[in-house]
Amino acid sequence: MDCSLNGGCVGGRCVCDAAWSGHPNCDVLAFDEGRQARDLGYRNASGYSSWGGNAILAGEDGLHHLFVAQFARKCELGDYGTNSLIVRATSATGPAGPFAWAQDVILPFAHNPTVRALPGGAGYVLYMIGGTPSDPSSIKNCSNATAAGAGGVGVGSGGGGGGAAAVEEDPPIISSSIRASFAPSIAGPWSAPAAVAFTNHSAMLWGGATNPSPHVHPDGSVTLAFQMQPQDARKHWELVGVATAASWRGPFSLASPDPVTPGGPLCVAGRDEDPFLWQSPRGYHIITHGMCPDAVHQAHYKFSLDGVSWRTSPRQTYDYTVRFADGGSNSLLRVERPQLHFATHDAATGTFSNATTLYNAVCEGLKCIVGGQTGYTHTWARVLKA
Repeated sequence: MDCSLNGGCVGGRCVCDAAWSGHPNCDVLAFDEGRQARDLGYRNASGYSSWGGNAILAGEDGLHHLFVAQFARKCELGDYGTNSLIVRATSATGPAGPFAWAQDVILPFAHNPTVRALPGGAGYVLYMIGGTPSDPSSIKNCSNATAAGAGGVGVGSGGGGGGAAAVEEDPPIISSSIRASFAPSIAGPWSAPAAVAFTNHSAMLWGGATNPSPHVHPDGSVTLAFQMQPQDARKHWELVGVATAASWRGPFSLASPDPVTPGGPLCVAGRDEDPFLWQSPRGYHIITHGMCPDAVHQAHYKFSLDGVSWRTSPRQTYDYTVRFADGGSNSLLRVERPQLHFATHDAATGTFSNATTLYNAVCEGLKCIVGGQTGYTHTWARVLKA
């Protein structure tokens, strides 16, 4: 624990895993600037904005597949509530990309995707918020784009047909905006997204569940990090919780009534959002976009031996400046939706290790903070030390 579950204690000092060697306590990510090209990640070739996702290696074709939120018809982040869809992009050069659009997967409204492989080659599950079809008339057209081409509406699988539908025989008692879709192949077809619900809640983890991040265990059970708000309506806090279920379909039960990191009087917007959860051979880990005291230049890391009791690092786990192999750099104003790719997955234990790539949703201009969240956004991949 003194080494943040990202290293071993040898002779009274931490020997950190390479990707976590940015601080002696092994709680800050270390980037390989010598391999950081300017075109890594996902910038849609037709100019459509995106807002974060994660990639996995599919053994069926040897490509890395990035599932990412993208905004239809050339709209921007401020219109995510009407125009966000989930697309799949591919890379033949590794988990950092660059990625190119391949398929529309879930049509608007669908947002904040995260994809996982199921044990034993049983297929794939895609968690998201939304996943309910929008009235076509509500989908904005921001540049007279047609409903065709990469990022249009009506291209690709569209999230319909063919997969095993997620059906709850015993309806759970608490609904959420989280949904999940199944596909036997990374290219689909994807089942209609089914609601994922909770059997209980607490005063601090009361409702409005969003932004799911699952860890799938070898027996098919799932530990899920998510975002909720407290019962007290005066506290407009975003808090991260953890829940468990027997399968990816749910329903989920809280692992603890307490959030991973409590709120506080200085936390105007809450503690955290956008959790990304994984289990390593040493324990459980979460990185988040931090919200306290504000949402600017905040990136937090939490770790736990059992997935119930958590410790939060006092340091920012990454900064907002990307440094390139050519000697240049780019300091960003918004860096959110953190997710990781790992080089090693132990199928017997279900654990991940050797992080290779950090994915973030980023926005580079002032328009992303003022002016109704306008401006071009994309999904960046940053290479970690190996």
